[in-house]
Amino acid sequence: MTCSQVFNWTSDADSSLSEENSPKSKKNPGVVASGVTVKYNCRSSSACSAKRRLILKAVSSIVELQATIEQHDHALKKQKGISQNMKDEIVKLVERGINKPKMILTELRKIN
Repeated sequence: MTCSQVFNWTSDADSSLSEENSPKSKKNPGVVASGVTVKYNCRSSSACSAKRRLILKAVSSIVELQATIEQHDHALKKQKGISQNMKDEIVKLVERGINKPKMILTELRKIN
């Protein structure tokens, strides 16, 4: 691994991972003599070289985050599904008492 960061707590390392823009898939943790190793791969492309490894030291609360490269070597895929704004509008409609799918679609078309 080429790039390395050291954190005092696991939550700090997790927040650093979540701040990155690309989604990651977590592999099963591996237990070694020095601690626990958790590997993260890019979810967008299995061939992506941007991999992360979180090493939880056995004897202290020190957490090391290692990265192969900083930037992903593929184009990011377009997000699928409903946007967060649309989900918020649907929640507002349901709170107003509109529960039927066709009525929700009709109201959403009026908004947009």
